[in-house]
Amino acid sequence: MNEIKEKPINGVAVDGYCKGNPGPGGYRGVDISTGEILFEWHTENCTNNLAEFIGIVHGLGFIKEQSKKFGKNYGIIYSDSEIAISWVKSKSSSGTKFNVDKYPLLKQRIFKCEMFLSESKSLPRYEKWDTKNWGEIPADFGNKK
Repeated sequence: MNEIKEKPINGVAVDGYCKGNPGPGGYRGVDISTGEILFEWHTENCTNNLAEFIGIVHGLGFIKEQSKKFGKNYGIIYSDSEIAISWVKSKSSSGTKFNVDKYPLLKQRIFKCEMFLSESKSLPRYEKWDTKNWGEIPADFGNKK
């Protein structure tokens, strides 16, 4: 029997969106304790999974930088995307079927994410947000149908 964890009150929640899939999209990271948007990015064309993946990696880099520069510990990154989390674990978004070659800026951003993951000796923790028990992730864009 799996024990249900309590809803997090600290950390960074990351969520991606896509209007159409593929379509215009992006992601944002939110401080769970304050609701403050810590970072946000939008692009002309991507998929929801790519937006989630890039968002998690941005969050990991953000947490490392904040810790190093300011001694601020945001703790854990939370994402509600199992696919994006699996891509972070494998350090590659190669599971996408979206042709990123048509979008050089997106392709470059994905490349930078994969390089960051492969070159990092240690990463902050990241976990799956339990939407069923905790509700929508705090970074949610609220555009579900």
